[in-house]
Amino acid sequence: MSSGSNRNLRRLYLDRRRSLNDSYRRAASREIARKVVRSRDFARARRVAVYLSLDDEVNVDLIIRAAWGSGKTVYAPCLGPKGSMSFREFGEQTPVVRNAFGIPEPAGSPAIQAGKLDLVIAPLVAFDAALHRIGMGGGYYDRCFAFTRHRHKSLPPRLLGVAFASQRVTSINAAPWDISLSRVVCDSV
Repeated sequence: MSSGSNRNLRRLYLDRRRSLNDSYRRAASREIARKVVRSRDFARARRVAVYLSLDDEVNVDLIIRAAWGSGKTVYAPCLGPKGSMSFREFGEQTPVVRNAFGIPEPAGSPAIQAGKLDLVIAPLVAFDAALHRIGMGGGYYDRCFAFTRHRHKSLPPRLLGVAFASQRVTSINAAPWDISLSRVVCDSV
């Protein structure tokens, strides 16, 4: 498969994700959140990074509330110059702004080095059994977590993808710079 094939997969699976009905998306997001919160990865983590959900993504609000409720520090991604991404603390009172892509980000809170995170809940468009991920195409997660490329997947930060079962594909052509996930949590897989 070529990178063009991955672009086609991205388009196809974005359309598929967007076509899910709201009641399914809500129920599936609750099931995924329940699985994440009950996981060993979540129990062991003190510093948890989450994304702030867009309408068609797995909603991670329940994961965020569970993290806050159990005394974990929560961080969310902020896009920076030249394709960089950082993680800033996200608390109940943290103001949120939308970046140039319309993605919500925490504003004005302290940042953490990505290597100091214990668990990262990562959004995705598609994934395969080998834990390869297709994101939105900007490469932000790949650049931010490039330092994990040659490390064992059990070392922190653990990259945990969350997805609807319909986002699973047979195979993704991973590029050498692509960062694979530690695991994926789905609604019915």
